[in-house]
Amino acid sequence: MKKLFLAISALVLCLACKPELGPADPAELTPEEAAAVEDARNLIRNLKSIEYVRETDEFAIPVYIENKSGRDEALDVSASFRVLPEGLGKEVASLSSHGLLKFRLVYKNAGKLVRESDCTPSSVAGSFSSFKVEIPASELDPEFVAKKLDCYLTVEITDSRNSITSRPVGMYLLKGRSINGTRIASGMTLFGQVRDSSTGKGIPEVAVTDGYTYVLTDANGVYQMKPDKRCRKVYLSFPAGYEIPMDSRKMPQIYSDGWVDVRGDFRCDFSLTPLDHPEEDFTLMMISDPQCSKTSQSDRYKNETIKDMQAYLNEQQAKGRWKYCYAFTLGDITSDSTNMWPYMMESMSNVSLNSGYLPFFQCIGNHDHNSLVEGTGEEGDYNATLEFFKNCGPTDYSVNRGKAHILVMDDILCSKTTANTSVNKATWSYSGGFTDTQLEWLRQDLAAVKDKEDKVVFLCLHIQIRSDRTNNRAQVLSLLSQFKEAHVMIGHTHYPQNWIHNDYVCKGGKPVYEHIHGAACGAWWSCNSNTSGEPNCYNLYEIKGNNVRDWVAKPTLKSETYQLRVYDGNQVYTGAKQYQYSWFNTSNLGGSANIDARGNVNLKGCFVAEVWNDDPQNWTVELWQGGKKVGNFTRFADGTCANIAMSSYYFNELNKNSTHYASRTASHIWYYKPSSQTPATEKNWEVRATQKIMTSGVTHTFTCSKLTTDYSEF
Repeated sequence: MKKLFLAISALVLCLACKPELGPADPAELTPEEAAAVEDARNLIRNLKSIEYVRETDEFAIPVYIENKSGRDEALDVSASFRVLPEGLGKEVASLSSHGLLKFRLVYKNAGKLVRESDCTPSSVAGSFSSFKVEIPASELDPEFVAKKLDCYLTVEITDSRNSITSRPVGMYLLKGRSINGTRIASGMTLFGQVRDSSTGKGIPEVAVTDGYTYVLTDANGVYQMKPDKRCRKVYLSFPAGYEIPMDSRKMPQIYSDGWVDVRGDFRCDFSLTPLDHPEEDFTLMMISDPQCSKTSQSDRYKNETIKDMQAYLNEQQAKGRWKYCYAFTLGDITSDSTNMWPYMMESMSNVSLNSGYLPFFQCIGNHDHNSLVEGTGEEGDYNATLEFFKNCGPTDYSVNRGKAHILVMDDILCSKTTANTSVNKATWSYSGGFTDTQLEWLRQDLAAVKDKEDKVVFLCLHIQIRSDRTNNRAQVLSLLSQFKEAHVMIGHTHYPQNWIHNDYVCKGGKPVYEHIHGAACGAWWSCNSNTSGEPNCYNLYEIKGNNVRDWVAKPTLKSETYQLRVYDGNQVYTGAKQYQYSWFNTSNLGGSANIDARGNVNLKGCFVAEVWNDDPQNWTVELWQGGKKVGNFTRFADGTCANIAMSSYYFNELNKNSTHYASRTASHIWYYKPSSQTPATEKNWEVRATQKIMTSGVTHTFTCSKLTTDYSEF
């Protein structure tokens, strides 16, 4: 090899002024130069034992641009050839400078030769194991572009003056920038293929997004777009019928592995594995506000909430319930505590069930927006989502399962940061809603869903909508009503509430139903309850075809039948701080700020039932005694009455000092006055709360036959 290198080097030196390898004039060459020329010729003769292999397509794709006249023009083309055995790449490339390599462009149409022509490379360079050829665009036949012919670059070794027969050492197919037969148009710098892993074939009509716009894959499974300059990831509206891909943490990964570089070409392919079973019947789990700011809280989330999920699902799936479960958080995974991301992601990684792993999809909340970043308005909001992206992936995305379309969106409109006492020492000021850009993204996402009138849609958000129609919320509700059935999944409040949007009716005749979920952390891990008394919880929804057949608010570490408490409306509460609270007082003050927890005079002498997953239209509550129905409870309208027992606990025992703990926004309070007007003396009684699932007619009856008289359940 050393001799070969010396020969080529000498050859380059001696031919600097004489480029042809013709019969040498002994008078013009020194003995050393003549020997070098002969060694070069011997190299050519001996190349019969060397193989040449084409490199992969990615190394030699010509790029097209569209000029002002509307015609496509090719830019320079490059092709790489790997040389076997390794070590001769530079030597073979050097033959070009001495006229010993011949380059030709061969044009074919459907395998038939159209024409061929010699071409002159602009450069030929060699490395240890390969050599690279660059062909200027001016060498390409215009018909190649106009008729999309196949073009092959052939490389031959030849030394006609020494009777060396031309021998091809490589052939490279130079199609226009293309994937699987689909040409990538000019200006489209984000592209790839979505294919079925079992067949290797492309999957058509898959919706692909950069987070701002959508395109559909073509018949070859190929997508192409010009990404928005803010694009971080490319991902799919994940199609039904295929397994959700998992990363090494057993977390869903429906997005690109790498970050999209919008400054140049970025190719990302997706290989999807078909499901081995139909999945029109499956389960959604909703988890609101884990909201951990320190490891003692993430330990509770992992050891209480997650472990309860595992135990409950294993038990129920063995009975045929809650099968094929997908978990979705509803925001506020952290609490202005960027340092907590590793702990929170670890808690939801590799969550195993007897049936496999439980995948956790994530939704961003206001406290997940990184308050350590700079900026205000939309720019600051964009910067604040980067940490979430790094840990969880995109903020706006969708997944399809059976006849269900499941959306997750960021509905936090951040404005500026303000100082607070959190780990980050700052939090974002915000409002709820959607930007115009998000609204357009949603329109395009839903436009890709076929037969919407025969499907159910879920929209997972953090901040509640309720009666607020600002910031594009009215438009979003209108879009959801295109479906047979629509459910909005919400966190944020730290108390549950079910809100029925009677002014937005879906194609199946039912209104859009907004589920505001109690928090997994309850009142920020201060006890085992949410702010208005409901236990720490998560929720499960059974989807059957295009219908929500059933759901339950599952209390953490308690039975799913634990759905209500009953209090004595005559009871007066107090505690360590000695604040006095009663159900029948219209004003109960507590805390150094004199926070008012309002009762209601109508509750004196009554059984007071707290039914935390209720709504005004689909629940009934009854009093039974001795096996007979005695009467119906009356429900207070939301905003009427606080949970007085809980407020007393928060202000007297936990020393709280915020209106959160005297909330009456969603009261969940029902009352019935027995003839004795002394519930404590009544015998053999039972309160029955019956839920009717609005979308299926399935009913559940939950019972309670004891008064809650102390704080032990809280």
